[in-house]
Amino acid sequence: MLASEYKRAFSRYITETKSHRVANTIFAVAFVIMGYNLSQAEKPSVILQPWTLTTEAKISQTTADSLYYEAWGLALATLLGNIHPDNVDFTIDAIVPLIVPDQRRTITQAMRTEVETLKKNNIQVSFKPQARSVKGNVVTVSGTQVRTTGISDAIPQPYVYEFTLSIQDYMLVIEWLEGYPEGHKCDQPNCL
Repeated sequence: MLASEYKRAFSRYITETKSHRVANTIFAVAFVIMGYNLSQAEKPSVILQPWTLTTEAKISQTTADSLYYEAWGLALATLLGNIHPDNVDFTIDAIVPLIVPDQRRTITQAMRTEVETLKKNNIQVSFKPQARSVKGNVVTVSGTQVRTTGISDAIPQPYVYEFTLSIQDYMLVIEWLEGYPEGHKCDQPNCL
């Protein structure tokens, strides 16, 4: 009797082991299929909205649509074009981390030179964007800039900001930054 109970228990364990093998095989096949599907899946897109964007814009790890570039070009032109001695340091601190590392020093030096002039002469600058265009990742924002000092009258002039923007790891990067009176494009890099 004892032998027959051991035989039945042994049979149950064999059957249970076989069913576990079948279940483990099914799980292994399912994991392989899921792994393959994940490796073939498209990189996720992140949807961001800069404060100047009124609709959704899509970016991926290395690219963005033209609405995104246009919105950032407008935001940067607005930020750079509306400065006075009290907010100029904030403006530089906000923009410098976005500049591509190999141009950061050059652009920062040009900005610091402009800052010293603004502070020394108590100049206030305002910019009203009127037109913008996007060609690939190059954004041009044109409008009217007004520079005033404490003792002189405000003189409006047409002004243009140009930015070459890119996306690196979902982050906006400024590759080129230039501002100039309309019709007087600067020949040197990183003019402000």
